[in-house]
Amino acid sequence: MAGTPFSMLTLEELEMLGKHHGYRRLVLAADIAAETWRRERKEIPNPGGYLRVLCNSLVVPAWYQSVDERREKAMETDLRRAAARKQLEEEKAKSERVERERETNWCALCDSEKEFYIATAKTSIGTSLGILSDKTITAIAKTMAWDRRAGMITNTDAPILLSP
Repeated sequence: MAGTPFSMLTLEELEMLGKHHGYRRLVLAADIAAETWRRERKEIPNPGGYLRVLCNSLVVPAWYQSVDERREKAMETDLRRAAARKQLEEEKAKSERVERERETNWCALCDSEKEFYIATAKTSIGTSLGILSDKTITAIAKTMAWDRRAGMITNTDAPILLSP
C-alpha cells in the first residue's frame, strides 16, 4: 500500500478491518485497492471507508495479479533486461575488438599500400557522395583493407583489389 492513499490508514484501523473481515480478505482487498489506485490514480477521500466497502463486496478483477505473480514477472523482466544489457556489452566489446584489429591492420600496411587503398576508396566513391573529408575517405580505405585481409568481400561483382 506504500505510495497510495491507503498508506495513511493507521494500524488500529487495519486491525479493526482485519478482525471484522478476516486478515486474508483484508490483505487481498488492500492489494486490489492499491493496484486499482495505481492503474487509475483517482482521488480517494476516505481510504478506510473505501477499503471497508471493498472488503464487504470483494470481487477480484480479471486484470488483477497477486503479489507473487507481479514479483515473478518483475524478476523475469529484470532477467531479460540483464540479458539484453549483457548482449549489448558483448556486441560493443566485439565491435571495439574488430575496430582495434582493423586499425592494427591499417598500421601494419606500408605507405604505398595505404595510398593504394585511399586511391581505390576515392575512385569507388566517385562524385555520388559529394566531397568527403580525408578522415572519411581514410575510414573507407581502412575498411577496404580490412575486408580484403579478412576475406570479408562476399559480393562476387566487387572488384578485386590488387596490391601495388
